[in-house]
Amino acid sequence: MVSVQASKRLGQVKTRSCQMVYGQTHTDPIGRWVIFLNWGPETESGILKNMRPRPSSPQLRLVLYSGGQKRSNHILHREVVRLAFNYRESLTPIQKRKRASQPLSLTYIPFMADGSAPYFQRAMRRYRAVGIERFFILEPDHLPSREELQTLLQSDVIYLAGGNTYTFLHLLRKSKLISPLRKYALQGGVLAGLSAGALILTSSIGLAGVPSYDADENELKLQTPAELEGLGLLPFEFSPHDTLAVRRTLELTEYCSRFRTPIFAATDGSGLVIDEKRIFSMGQVRYFSPHSKKPLLLLKKNLKKAQAVIQSEIGFHITRL
Repeated sequence: MVSVQASKRLGQVKTRSCQMVYGQTHTDPIGRWVIFLNWGPETESGILKNMRPRPSSPQLRLVLYSGGQKRSNHILHREVVRLAFNYRESLTPIQKRKRASQPLSLTYIPFMADGSAPYFQRAMRRYRAVGIERFFILEPDHLPSREELQTLLQSDVIYLAGGNTYTFLHLLRKSKLISPLRKYALQGGVLAGLSAGALILTSSIGLAGVPSYDADENELKLQTPAELEGLGLLPFEFSPHDTLAVRRTLELTEYCSRFRTPIFAATDGSGLVIDEKRIFSMGQVRYFSPHSKKPLLLLKKNLKKAQAVIQSEIGFHITRL
């Protein structure tokens, strides 16, 4: 893992080897779905044991980006920072004192190491503009060291980048990062996901193959529910890069009906912010219900109807940013 401390001079960064060390079944808050937690061998090392005790109900702080080079994504960047400060406020008094003089930090996880450098640089520019100063990159192509895992889990924000969803999920499993990421999120840490990264935050990455004409290439042949299972933090699935096109709508509706799973679909420059039991919708976002043949476009004029439906089906209150 490499750390990057933002320089006060615009456009300059300092890089060095990372030396910063800070320091089964779970029912979700609405009681309708179950996450199977398997902490794996990382627990034995004591790294995860030293984190805060898990709250009685998950204090989820998640940001799901659809993607695209849109100025409106800046709104979501600011929400990431807001959630990061809220996360710090939720820490124990001792942890707060330790972090009081430390600027906000973000760990960037690309979907693979090859070619990730320019995207990491771009992410640093964008998040530096909203107040994050320390950056780390953790490539999922290898097992993280103890130091790398400590730095990851002590970051104010963990960012899962875009790319091929199937490859990304496979590498996260291979590097044994699934359980630490899940526990980090359930303890209130801020997880942000872009496109593929956003799909991985949800119950399944099945929508990486929908619509069929714009699907990720599945060279790994991941097909079974277990193989497609994401972090399982949310009781719905997410479809990025929505275009509102008829064919896409038909395929999403058919998927929603067949698997009986709610779907949020967002156009580029749009997304969702999950703050505990609340969902904030930004931009053009549609909600597909297993009980309806038509999606709901989450606009102000039909927000009350959407709130009633979403509250009854997934137990979250939704509003617009």
